[in-house]
Amino acid sequence: MILCSIHLKVKCYFCYMLLEEGKTYPFRFVKTIEVGDEWFWVLIAPDEKKHLLNLDFYKGYNFREGDVYDCKVDKINCAGKIFLEPDHPQYQPGKLYDFDLKEIRNIVNSIGETETIVLVTDSIGNEAMALWPFGKKNLIDKSLELRVDRIKKGKLILSFPFVDRDLNHVIKGGRYKFIIDGISTLAPNREFFRLSDEKGVFHYIRHKYYQNYNFKVGQSIWCEVVNEPELVKYYLEPDYPEYEKGKSYEFDILREDIHYTADGGKREVLVVADKNRRECILFYDQDSQLESGANRIKARVMYCFKGKLFLRAQEMNDILSDSLTF
Repeated sequence: MILCSIHLKVKCYFCYMLLEEGKTYPFRFVKTIEVGDEWFWVLIAPDEKKHLLNLDFYKGYNFREGDVYDCKVDKINCAGKIFLEPDHPQYQPGKLYDFDLKEIRNIVNSIGETETIVLVTDSIGNEAMALWPFGKKNLIDKSLELRVDRIKKGKLILSFPFVDRDLNHVIKGGRYKFIIDGISTLAPNREFFRLSDEKGVFHYIRHKYYQNYNFKVGQSIWCEVVNEPELVKYYLEPDYPEYEKGKSYEFDILREDIHYTADGGKREVLVVADKNRRECILFYDQDSQLESGANRIKARVMYCFKGKLFLRAQEMNDILSDSLTF
């Protein structure tokens, strides 16, 4: 009777658990199904909810129907969609492995810099790349020892082990000053601003989130550490240009919209524009009614995430007429 009670409590806990980004959970691989022109594995989470995993990304993993495999919650997007990354059968992030060199190639990034990358093949035949930071000099070995920094959609994100990756001196919640050193292509079609800190260690922020910040090489910027530091994983948030957290500003109202939270919830929001026409998300009291025809509003800056400003409306009588300007 005691065992039954414990079993029921555990089952009840899993029924109500929420998967957390960055954590690993056991998933049961039930079957494969076709959706449109693609094939997916159907996975059952510990809370008995179903998830889909694209079969094409993991062909060499040799999953078997009915078996349980550990999967990391790699990302939960703003619509509450969960992206999973199964443990690789051969490689673990943070460890060094030998790879056969396939090709050395020069590419030109979005600011016109020439970068040298090396292409290798992993143990299951997938191509991977690593950025060579010092040109082609001395890069002649056919076998290379590389670090697995991260695994995404079954692809290895690699780096050379002599490149400094010590991130212990920056702490979640802290603010630090960085110099924009340039742009690095750390994975296929994924460019990052390369930031250097006071110790000369490089950090990376995704280029696509901040391309409208008008960053320049050599520019000094401040960033907040918003997640635990991990290479090629989002953890730095630069200060939003010309706006400060906690202060109030006026914004143009663009439209009403729905904002999805990480746990799958949703709420009505306003999409507004800052003075540089960047779109921002504004939360407001759901019981309040916007003044008919109002097209400007005063709001306080709450936080910034991935280059987008999140705001909270002040009293509804702070809604401004279109006759006011910034």
